[in-house]
Amino acid sequence: MTREEAYQKFREWCNLGFGHSTMPGSEVLAMAMKSLHPITREQVEKMRGKWIDARYSSKDVPKCQCSICGKKYVGLETDFCQYCGAPMTDKAVDILWKRLEAMQDEAETV
Repeated sequence: MTREEAYQKFREWCNLGFGHSTMPGSEVLAMAMKSLHPITREQVEKMRGKWIDARYSSKDVPKCQCSICGKKYVGLETDFCQYCGAPMTDKAVDILWKRLEAMQDEAETV
């Protein structure tokens, strides 16, 4: 079953009255519906963080801080945050997007 078929079946189920807004858990159903939508490149871009340069005051050792998780990393800037995994460069966004596309393609063939 493809993602689109799953979305359509879930939508039909909700239209039968099972997803009515007065039903307990309707927020959970709404979240499930949103999760069936494919991820867009814009959503991946929103995950992107930035390295905040913060050098030690006593030494001239590079120290970077992730704008997403706030963790500090001693060393040179990398494509991904070592703590939260956020993409930090254009190259990292491209890598993440290709991984997500591969996962979506694989899910559609199952």
